[in-house]
Amino acid sequence: MKWQSTAVLAAVTLVVGGYIWLVDLKQAPQPDGSMVYLWDMSDAQAQPIDKVVATIDGKTVTYVKLPPAPTPKPSPGTTPDPMATPPHSTWHEQDKTDLGLTYQWDSAWNDLKQMQADRIVAKNPSPADKDIDNFASPSVTVTLYQGKKQVYSVLIGKKTISGQGYYAKRSDSPTIYEVATYKVDDLQRLVNAPPVASPTPAPSPSPTPVPTPKSAVAPKAGALPGSASASAKTAAIRLPGDLGKISAPKQP
Repeated sequence: MKWQSTAVLAAVTLVVGGYIWLVDLKQAPQPDGSMVYLWDMSDAQAQPIDKVVATIDGKTVTYVKLPPAPTPKPSPGTTPDPMATPPHSTWHEQDKTDLGLTYQWDSAWNDLKQMQADRIVAKNPSPADKDIDNFASPSVTVTLYQGKKQVYSVLIGKKTISGQGYYAKRSDSPTIYEVATYKVDDLQRLVNAPPVASPTPAPSPSPTPVPTPKSAVAPKAGALPGSASASAKTAAIRLPGDLGKISAPKQP
């Protein structure tokens, strides 16, 4: 009976493993050691990109690149500093252009310039690949623009069966790729946690000084507090009747 259970378990494992290989792990031939990219832009090619639009589940966040501020003219008689950093363009979240972006934007932008994939899943998916070619409602869409022209757009589908990544494709190509989970997480954060710097808090106003009441002023050294001092002096000088004033006895 044991050998029958073992045989059934082995058969189930073989069937499941074969399905994962056919649907998820089969990849198109590619040269050994080659890198796989949905697109790969140099810094010069990425320079004209001036807008990035990221959408997750209907929520959209737009990032815009503002041109550099004009270089101030040097004062007469002064020499420009050759070591000064030239003005450069800066990225901001749209409608929040008074705030900069944190270092997390740099990581996301580097991924967007070179959208690297782990592998090619299918170059020309067939109807049999409907489980992986399902981008009618992508979970994530990120589009790069130059002015009003769409340059690149990546669509992120569902997770792979192995759970190691996500299916992805360009909007202008049928090829399906597998993209690492951490890269998709970076793209999701563009919407769920935009890397916008916090505004500088305004300084707290100085407290208004409160005048000290006279009754709270400390008495002089040797004096009795409050009205007790005056009462004691009166009692020491005046006595009822004709006794008059009594002087303190002289010290021997």
